[in-house]
Amino acid sequence: TIHLDLVKDYNEDELNIIYNKSKSNFDYYLNFLSYELSKTLSNIESLVDLKDLKFNVLSLGDFEHAQCACGGIINTEIDNKTLESKINKNLYFSGDIIDVDAPCGGFNLSFAILSGMKVGEMIE
Repeated sequence: TIHLDLVKDYNEDELNIIYNKSKSNFDYYLNFLSYELSKTLSNIESLVDLKDLKFNVLSLGDFEHAQCACGGIINTEIDNKTLESKINKNLYFSGDIIDVDAPCGGFNLSFAILSGMKVGEMIE
């Protein structure tokens, strides 16, 4: 089960005050969430706990749909300033071939682009 706190900046008392001022569950959700998500949640009969929204994980997707796969060239085998192999001179690495994992949000893509630029600078 995954637990999400969608209103981490609010305590229970603050949420109760906002809820009591709201005309409906939809209006309450709209204080914190997008229109579409508020609309979807308001279709649920009971009030959804935004401090502890629960999702049951039923299954995992296959490798084809993975956003990130772990593994690659071990960082200790790469010069971290030049991205050159410590084992084979004039061999450089960038992007997903290096064992670097980051959370979703563009971090892996940013690393791929920036490391590629660095390698481009290092090649004579």
